[in-house]
Amino acid sequence: MNEGNVEDAVRRVREGSVDAYEVVVSACQGRLRAMIANMCPPGIDPDEIAHLAFVEAFRKIDQYTPNTRFFAWLATIARLLLLVELRKMRREARTRTNYLGQLVGQVLEAELEAGSELDELRIRALRGCVAGLPERLREVVQLRYDGDASIEHIAGKVGRSSGAVKVQLFDIRRKLRDCVNRKLALQRG
Repeated sequence: MNEGNVEDAVRRVREGSVDAYEVVVSACQGRLRAMIANMCPPGIDPDEIAHLAFVEAFRKIDQYTPNTRFFAWLATIARLLLLVELRKMRREARTRTNYLGQLVGQVLEAELEAGSELDELRIRALRGCVAGLPERLREVVQLRYDGDASIEHIAGKVGRSSGAVKVQLFDIRRKLRDCVNRKLALQRG
């Protein structure tokens, strides 16, 4: 991507040449889509986010400060749009989606808010760790987070006290965190 050509096209768009925006889209779309695809969890279409980012950038082109790295500005718009989608996904996860989807959404949201690059390895590690839990622990996780069951309901279902279920859930979250950290350490090392 030649930033000079993009800046020139942006200048022309600001002066009223709508056709010049095609140069901007052509120059940025591959890189933007790759960046978004790297951050998107299942259920969010990276192409849709990229499209919305280009539309929003066009609508607000007069707010862009010339010669300050247009792609970075565009990527920020895309990141904010993705953040909105992740928040929507998280709200839905509270009511009807599974625990893993909610946790992935929370991790992605936190990283996006911090402005950091998304670590795809972390998500894969978490999925592997959840899959590696013994069946009885996965059942507790599914009851609590898939079904949004109360601690008392889970206790009755698995034949344990509410206090024991709370401790078990705490241990499961700790095990998942430790497992993810180990997997990431092995991959980095």
